[in-house]
Amino acid sequence: MIDPTAFAADDGTVWLYGGNSVLYAAPLAEDMISLAGEIRRVPMPHFVEGPWLFKREGHYYRAYAGRGAAEYDWERIYCATAPSVTGPWTFGGKIMGIA
Repeated sequence: MIDPTAFAADDGTVWLYGGNSVLYAAPLAEDMISLAGEIRRVPMPHFVEGPWLFKREGHYYRAYAGRGAAEYDWERIYCATAPSVTGPWTFGGKIMGIA
């Protein structure tokens, strides 16, 4: 897992997100080092690493490092939104990076 991030949901559940080319999510146990449930695959276009999550005005936002379609098309930041910390996620496009 590269650059994992933790996020505390409104219900008190803390979610761990991370991955390397595939994004995964899992709820953390109270000890914050073991898992409290299944590891889930989270579909996220262009995902490579560095998922960052926040909530604002009832909506969840995710920013993450990714790449484009070309083999060496790196160094982009993408975003997605969701109605819940567990999704479903709607791809929002590129925030910044190579044209």
